[in-house]
Amino acid sequence: MEYFKDRGPPSGNGRCSDNACPCGWGGVSIPRGKGFLWIPRELVEFRREYRSLASAQAELQRRQRLYGGSIGAKGYSVYIQTGPILMCELGAKCRGLDLEIAASDAKHWWATGEIPLRPTPMVPISQQKFQGRSLEEAKEEAAKVIQGERIVHVYVIHDVQEKSIYSEGAEADQTIKDVLARIPSEAFDVSSASIIRETQSGYIDVKAFTQNDAQSIGISKIPDGGLVDSIECVKPSKKGLLGIGKEEGVWGLHWSIPFKAEVSYKTSAEINVYYKEA
Repeated sequence: MEYFKDRGPPSGNGRCSDNACPCGWGGVSIPRGKGFLWIPRELVEFRREYRSLASAQAELQRRQRLYGGSIGAKGYSVYIQTGPILMCELGAKCRGLDLEIAASDAKHWWATGEIPLRPTPMVPISQQKFQGRSLEEAKEEAAKVIQGERIVHVYVIHDVQEKSIYSEGAEADQTIKDVLARIPSEAFDVSSASIIRETQSGYIDVKAFTQNDAQSIGISKIPDGGLVDSIECVKPSKKGLLGIGKEEGVWGLHWSIPFKAEVSYKTSAEINVYYKEA
């Protein structure tokens, strides 16, 4: 079997480098000598033409200068790496790698730095999302579509989520109608809509030199959630002469707080199922 070399394995432990792996961004730690090596077909074709690491790196730099960040342009490989991808067992399963061969390749690479010049044998893997009013129900939905022996991994995107939405308005009945209209169609276990804040209104006098200043000061003085409905000059300010006799005016602010309604509900649990194609 022919081999090629890349930058070589790290001096310590490695990390799962498959960005699509369910193990998460950054990848789980892989002990030295362990893991699974993915050698994509595109990489093999590329390194068959550019055997030395120096020539491979030079060619990638040339393509990047020519086509920008995407080397997928004009039929070029989308792989901008010069070597294979080390991954954890979960990533290898979800990619559909032949686990025995991928593990053997990784062991050889850790020991020698050599990579087989042939693609990793693979089984086609697909993904499909399922939902349910519990994780168990979502898995039951998946089982109706995919035979259990074909399932490689079930990744929980999220469990059932509890959410609340709110609406505000001048009239209580209309505020209730508005919040009910905002409930997503997929929601379940919807609570009764209720008014959680009654309307209020009031009036305050604010001293300021300008109307804009009076409004800014007034907003800080009225209760949380309050809105300035109108503002009127009660006593004009005086500019004075050269700053002498300068005097703030008085501004009257009418404010109000609208009704606030709340409704709570749940959204479905969601899973992503990796499975072998039939």
